Amino acid sequence: MSLTVQETAVEEDVEYGPQRINKLEGNGISASDIKKLQEAGFYTIESVAFTPKKCLLAIKGISEAKADKIMTEAMKIVPMGFTTATEYHLKRSEIIQITTGSKELDKLLGGGIETGSITEIFGEFRTGKTQLCHTLAVTCQALLEALKHSQEEAKNELKEKMEKDQEEIKVRMEKSQQEMQKGLEDMQKSQEETKNELKERMEKGQEDLKNSLEKKINTVEEKINSVEEKIALKVEERVRAVEKKVEEDITIVVEKIEIIKEKDEERIEEVAGNFSR
Repeated sequence: MSLTVQETAVEEDVEYGPQRINKLEGNGISASDIKKLQEAGFYTIESVAFTPKKCLLAIKGISEAKADKIMTEAMKIVPMGFTTATEYHLKRSEIIQITTGSKELDKLLGGGIETGSITEIFGEFRTGKTQLCHTLAVTCQALLEALKHSQEEAKNELKEKMEKDQEEIKVRMEKSQQEMQKGLEDMQKSQEETKNELKERMEKGQEDLKNSLEKKINTVEEKINSVEEKIALKVEERVRAVEKKVEEDITIVVEKIEIIKEKDEERIEEVAGNFSR
């Protein structure tokens, strides 16, 4: 068990602790440059990243261009950007404080011993330094148990909340489905009503159109009959006029024939008288 804890601690140190300067090799920085930095006392990337440029230029064999290259590569690995107050506050809120067993001492320390930082204890002989360390060795484990218990409670609470949320979501989904079903039924009903109304309007429109056409046809027929009557009257009048004129012409012709006949008879008589002489 202790071996596993040690291995885990080593892995965490390797992953989260200071990073060896050998990692810079292969990014435009040669092994000889790494060796020069190590000889000058730089063994971690952090030490290079937080060092002024003039200190790197003081190393024998490191030019200004090489120093810029080393610092650029180091800053790519080590976060050197601007940190906002919100981000810093978030990091500070994640810090765990271990109680010393004394409320007054915790109050002086601002809540207890902070994790992730170094707290120095000093004082005269038999002032309680060792006892405080022993107490911290117990309280830190108790804190872990409390954290574990708290995590378990939070996990159960989260599980219950998730189940409750899932139940609420299920109820909402069922309600939403019912509303959708009702909406579909209302839509179908509305479509059916609209369809019937449209059908009635079409039938009424067809009936109105039929009546209008019949009315127009009757009007046209009446006009045609009226025109036919007028034409018949005019034809009859014209025929009568023609007949009257023909009769007059015949009378004139008969009179002319009678006159010619009389003249012919007179000539015949005259000729006959001449022969008798």
